[in-house]
Amino acid sequence: KIVLVGSAGNEGETGIPGGPGSHTIGISVGSVTNNLSISEFSTYGNALNFDAKPDVVAFGENLKTVNVGFGTTFVTGTSFSAGLVTGGIATLISGLKANNITYNPGVIKSAILNSATNLNYESYRQGAGLINISRAYDTIRNSELLEELPQLISIRTGMNTIDLSDIPANIQTILPITLIDRKSVVEGKSVDLGGRRII
Repeated sequence: KIVLVGSAGNEGETGIPGGPGSHTIGISVGSVTNNLSISEFSTYGNALNFDAKPDVVAFGENLKTVNVGFGTTFVTGTSFSAGLVTGGIATLISGLKANNITYNPGVIKSAILNSATNLNYESYRQGAGLINISRAYDTIRNSELLEELPQLISIRTGMNTIDLSDIPANIQTILPITLIDRKSVVEGKSVDLGGRRII
């Protein structure tokens, strides 16, 4: 039950989101300022597998931290944003375990995406928005159970996806769609969209 979390990177729009968060099942984290603006350096775009990243954002500019042997210092970067999200997820899991609530990485990621605060930026820059661990816990706790697991689904489309309105009705089209569900990552699921069957 490992939740993959990684920093989106510090190359802005010129970079390619990498690291463990760039995987489909990973959580890629971008950076925001203390004023909730997207950090200029925060990388966004398609990862190498064409997944749109980041998934969420967290504070990543001018964070006060301990500098061993030299008191405190201020740091900046998506690595620190990812660290905040990792700590938040550890707290979330601790709360779930303490209350005997079943979870897995898919449930955690779905809850993180479903509960994030929308900062009103384009989704390709902010992902689902600013992480909100308290709301993520409530999302899982209040979800209906299916086979003892919370029933949660989150879908994020890539930046280079096809406009579904351009697909003629009543034909079969193969598109790279990934669903993160309560149990695992399931690729190649059939989806019916008003006469447009996607496999």
